[in-house]
Amino acid sequence: MSDQESKPDEGDQPKDSTGNSGEQQVQIPGVTARVPASIGNGVVSTGAIVMNGPHAFVLDFLQQMGVPNQLVSRVVMPHSVVPRFIQALEQNLANYEQKFGKPMKLPRSANPANRPSIHEVYDNIKIPDEELAGHFSEGVMIRHSAAEFCFDFVTQFFPNAAVASRVFMSAPHVPPLLDALKANYRKQSSTEPPEPREPESDPE
Repeated sequence: MSDQESKPDEGDQPKDSTGNSGEQQVQIPGVTARVPASIGNGVVSTGAIVMNGPHAFVLDFLQQMGVPNQLVSRVVMPHSVVPRFIQALEQNLANYEQKFGKPMKLPRSANPANRPSIHEVYDNIKIPDEELAGHFSEGVMIRHSAAEFCFDFVTQFFPNAAVASRVFMSAPHVPPLLDALKANYRKQSSTEPPEPREPESDPE
């Protein structure tokens, strides 16, 4: 399944529908994916860590509003899906900026040289047991409002496509996510060794 991008106009947004059984679906032209009840409400993320390995990318979505930070969703994507995700996110962000203007920039660390190592960052993250293995995704449906973006990470196993994870991020957190995706994809595509990269927002 190719990644899908949605424009900010209401008529182009993916639609959530509920059948008589109470099961939700998300739909845009050409794609229908079931939304399990346990995923329908989604999770809120205030930042993400992007890592790439020999076979897949890992996106760890965090809530950085307490101590320790919480990992709220771990998404695993094959390398072949990431460039389509980047393209879709770039288009969505361009659509957002055309209608609402550029999102507010997040503050940077006052001492970038003192940024913690990736090991130190994970020492301060609580990872629930149900997130350790992650959620496999072959594509993503993206939509947005004036305040936030919604990412529906989708699998396409026979006989039905399904949403494996639903993540909400405020608009200012989306450009750092895009930057982290692009930086890690460039490294994966080059001869440089892969290295985890965080968005500019620092865990508190």
